[in-house]
Amino acid sequence: MIVFGGPDGLKWVSSSGGVPAVLTKVDAARQEIAHSAPVFLPDGRHFLYLRRSSAAENSGIYAGSLDDSPEKQSSKRLLITEQNALYAPFPGGGAGRLLFVRESALMAQPFDARKLELAGEPVPVADSVRIAGRYATAAVSANGVLVYRATSVVNSRQLTWFDRSGKALSPVAEPGAYTEVALSPDGKRAATARFDPSSNFDLWVTELGKNLSTKFTFDKAEDRNPVWSPDGSRIVFSSAREGSRNLYWKLSNGATTEEILFKSSEDKTPLDWSRDGRYLLYSVNDPKTKLDLWYMPMAEGERKPVRFLATEFFEAQGRFSPDGRFVAYMSNENGVLDVYVRSFPDPTGKWQVSKGGGTEPRWRRDGKELFYISGNRVMAVDISDSPAFHSGPPKALFETQGGFGYDVSADGKQFLINVPAADSGGDPITVVLNWWAGLKK
Repeated sequence: MIVFGGPDGLKWVSSSGGVPAVLTKVDAARQEIAHSAPVFLPDGRHFLYLRRSSAAENSGIYAGSLDDSPEKQSSKRLLITEQNALYAPFPGGGAGRLLFVRESALMAQPFDARKLELAGEPVPVADSVRIAGRYATAAVSANGVLVYRATSVVNSRQLTWFDRSGKALSPVAEPGAYTEVALSPDGKRAATARFDPSSNFDLWVTELGKNLSTKFTFDKAEDRNPVWSPDGSRIVFSSAREGSRNLYWKLSNGATTEEILFKSSEDKTPLDWSRDGRYLLYSVNDPKTKLDLWYMPMAEGERKPVRFLATEFFEAQGRFSPDGRFVAYMSNENGVLDVYVRSFPDPTGKWQVSKGGGTEPRWRRDGKELFYISGNRVMAVDISDSPAFHSGPPKALFETQGGFGYDVSADGKQFLINVPAADSGGDPITVVLNWWAGLKK
């Protein structure tokens, strides 16, 4: 039996395959964002997992049971944390240990797996443990082996310019825990989402000419997925400040506070703003149809959502073509993630662009080339729309260690990619045998 997490809650599925069944449900009344990181306890029926909420008093580690319906899962918080937790039985009997990170130290606290209760005080068992997003890079076995990755810089990434041959040109801003990357329409600024363990994901804006970064959002909830307006005056982003992830916007010079742009009960991710300013493209996480593509007219008084593409498969990462006649997006309809193009606003025209895998499509400013990521490679495809849409064979430009966001200059000659920082690859992996020695049973 496999239990796994997601934005709408935990699900379980048989190891032999089948349709996943709902195990827990994200509670909007508690402003929950996601359930993740499940860990089975020794009886094989109970498990621990992380509930994340924009309300700090609700985030933490909870216990669940395979025998309870989603509505009957316990709402008793066991541990206050924003990261995952591990469970280890104590060799030779006695209470097991719950392991979790507190201020970069890996702590171990006695935990009664039968009563589902913590006991005693936590003690440190490792220092300077790397946090990757919401997860401690650590694992523990049932026979007393602990492994973890230590680091002096949490999630060290570096925004770096590359040319079409893959040659690194210059770094941008200081290393940090970056995720999404979005270049402004004039190419002079970059908006990024950046994680700080002491706070959360916030947006930052970097002036590329000065290499100067400024924090753009400050809310305790996650602020992510920046999208520039066509004139560069505003940035739209997603935030789970009121339970579900809603759409907010703010002047890009930071002179005003953000305002709600669109609110609904579903989680939403802004994707792109058409160059004529008429439409905002975004994805919606629907429990029935998974990720779907929607758009919203941006004229005052006309901001009513319109469903663009919703099937039984994932449709995500949509991008308008420069002339607004097409949308490139990612879908798993063939069993793997590939890049497709649909006509807009009528999606009846459909063309597959990538072959053998593709994500994160980006258009060249003149619409004559489409880029995407396939594995570790940056790919390029020639595009023609006269007399009808046509894509050429995919060409590999270069390999990259990205995977956490990128964007392309207007002329398609340079790529701003979020790669591992030069000093991040040397962080050691430490193995500790009999880590529990000295602890009380």
